[in-house]
Amino acid sequence: MSSTSPRRAQKKRMLKSPFQQQLIQGTDLGLLSAIFLVPLFLGGRLGSGQVALFATAGVMTLCWLIYQALDETPKYRVTRFEPILILVALLVWLQCAPLSPEWISRISPKGSEILTLWQGADATTYDLGNWSTISLSPAATRQGLLFLFAYALIFVVTAQRLGHVVDVEKVFRWMALAAVGMAGLGLAQYFFGNGKFLWSYEHPTITTDGSAKGSFTNGNHFAHFLMLGSGPLLWWFMKESEEGTETKSRRSSRRREFQHQGNRPLLSFVLLAGLGLVFFAVLMGLTRGGVAALGISLIVYLFVCWVRGFISARMMAGLTAGGAFAIAGLFLYGMDQVSTNLDDWDVDRWLIWEANLKMAEDYPVLGTGLGSHFHSYRSYLNTPLFESRFTHAESGYLQV
Repeated sequence: MSSTSPRRAQKKRMLKSPFQQQLIQGTDLGLLSAIFLVPLFLGGRLGSGQVALFATAGVMTLCWLIYQALDETPKYRVTRFEPILILVALLVWLQCAPLSPEWISRISPKGSEILTLWQGADATTYDLGNWSTISLSPAATRQGLLFLFAYALIFVVTAQRLGHVVDVEKVFRWMALAAVGMAGLGLAQYFFGNGKFLWSYEHPTITTDGSAKGSFTNGNHFAHFLMLGSGPLLWWFMKESEEGTETKSRRSSRRREFQHQGNRPLLSFVLLAGLGLVFFAVLMGLTRGGVAALGISLIVYLFVCWVRGFISARMMAGLTAGGAFAIAGLFLYGMDQVSTNLDDWDVDRWLIWEANLKMAEDYPVLGTGLGSHFHSYRSYLNTPLFESRFTHAESGYLQV
C-alpha cells in the first residue's frame, strides 16, 4: 500500500475527470452503506437487509469497474486473499453442484446412509429419486453462495479503493463512528425501548429486552460489531491524544506514523466518551464472547503500543477514564445481570457444540452444506427437549 501523503493523494485525484470523481464517490457511498446501513436491517438477516447487501456490492463493483475502464492506467492490487476466496467459492459450489450417486457416496457416505428414500428404486420400495448434491439443504447452500459472492465483491473493491493511507484512515473513522452509533442504539433500545427493533419491527421470537442487542438478533453479533469498530476508535483516540507534532516513538522510522492532528481537546473528549459507551454497551450485551473479545483486544492493544513505544500518560489516563465510565454505568444499571450471565454457562451451548463435533466426524470432507445447520443438527440432538432452535452454532471464543 502506498504511503503517499494526503496532500499528494488529493492532488492526484484532482486530475481525474468529474465523472471519475463521481464514480469514486459512488464507491465510497457503497462502503458507507456496508458499514452503516446494512447492519441496521437486523445485521442483513431480513429480506430487505439482503437487498441492501446485494445492492451495496453491486453499486460498489459497478462504479469501480467503470472507473477502472475510464482510467488511463487501470490496475489491480493483489491482496493475497484471492486464492482463499476462490477456494471457498469452489468449496461451496461443490456442495450444491449436481453429482452422481457414486461420487456422493464416496465423498459423503453418511449422507447416502441417512437419505435412504433418495437412492433410487433398487434401494427401497418407496423412492423419491436420486439425491444429487453433497449439501443436505441445497437451496440454502445456493443462497449462501450468493452471499459469499457479495462479501467477496465488497472485500475486493474495498481493497482496491484503499490505495493510500488517507483512505484507510477515513474508513477507520467511519468504522469507529458506526461502533459508537450502534452502541448508542443498543443502549437506547435496552433502556427506552418497547421490545421492538428500531422501535418498529417486532421479531417473532426475540425482543430488545433483557440485554443490549442494537439492530442484531444475536447479542454476540452485536458485541462483535462493536469490537470490530473499537480498534479504529482506539486508534483515532490515540492519534488525537498524542502530545506535540510527533509521537514519542522509540523507533525513528515510525516517527511520522501517528502525527498529531492539532490541538482538539473537544474531539479527544468525544472519542473518550465514545470508548466508554462502546465498552459499556459490550458489557450490557451480557455475552461472555463479547466480554472476552473486549478484554483480549485491550490487552493486545496495550501490548502493541508498549512494544512500539506509543504509550503516553495522556493515553493511559484516557483509557482509564473510559473504563471507569463503563464500570460506573454497570454499577448503576447492570452489574448484577452481567455477573450472573458470566457465571451462568448455558448447557444448551455445550450440547450443540458437541453435536457439531459429531457432525464433523460424520461429514469430514465437505460437511453438510453451507446453511444446512438448522436441519442437520437435529439428527444429533433431541430437539424436543430444548426451546431453542439452533440456526447456527457460533462460537465467539473461536472468532476471538
